[in-house]
Amino acid sequence: MPSPPNARAEALRRFDEVFKEATASEPHEITEAFRLRYQVYCLERGFEEAEAFAGGMERDQYDDDAFHTLLTDRKSGHALGTVRLIKPEAASDWLSELPLAAYAPPESVEELLRLPAGATAEVSRFAIARSARKLLRLVPRQDGTELEEQPRLRERLLPYMSLGLIRGLVRLSIEQGITHWCLAAEPSLLRRLRGFGLHFKDAGPLVDHRGLRQVCYAELKSLLERAEKERPEFWSVITQGGFLTPANRVMKAA
Repeated sequence: MPSPPNARAEALRRFDEVFKEATASEPHEITEAFRLRYQVYCLERGFEEAEAFAGGMERDQYDDDAFHTLLTDRKSGHALGTVRLIKPEAASDWLSELPLAAYAPPESVEELLRLPAGATAEVSRFAIARSARKLLRLVPRQDGTELEEQPRLRERLLPYMSLGLIRGLVRLSIEQGITHWCLAAEPSLLRRLRGFGLHFKDAGPLVDHRGLRQVCYAELKSLLERAEKERPEFWSVITQGGFLTPANRVMKAA
């Protein structure tokens, strides 16, 4: 059950005491993202056939043009979640280079082609492991100095882990000059995002792709501006208190 508003706001202000969000740029970090995807998409959800991926890593042809984010438990270092942003290389036929082009209905394709070529990317493989909740409840006490309030803080932040992945997408978008996102999402994920004040526009009807999916899109600047008005406590986590916004074209390490 979500925390009361005051307790939630206080917990969210301390989000980075529990979670670490970072771009997966080193080979071992990207490998960690692939392993986590294997756990989520092959073992937990059955979205992909586990036997098709050697070495317990789920990856596909789109990863060569993708940027990855990892969310980890700051204390244990365990990977909890990952997401990727796929930026097409070709501006002229950019939509065909995205995963959703393989199954998006014609109405969706027509709508998405109105988005700016070269500045639109697909959000894909949004994954948080089911084991993340168990890992976060196992608070390490290596030196005996663990604050008594830390377990309660971690418990309050459990429903909001995905905010770290969204922050990672914002960070990557600013770094790569991405102004628009598109994605094919389960309706349940879109409802969760609306709860954070993040509203996407539908592009065409629902499509059946291993379950119902809604192809949708958003302009990043407008997405964040509305979130700031509707749910400032979530907006603050996603943008690091306003530091990560589309106006910031030069990124510094957080």
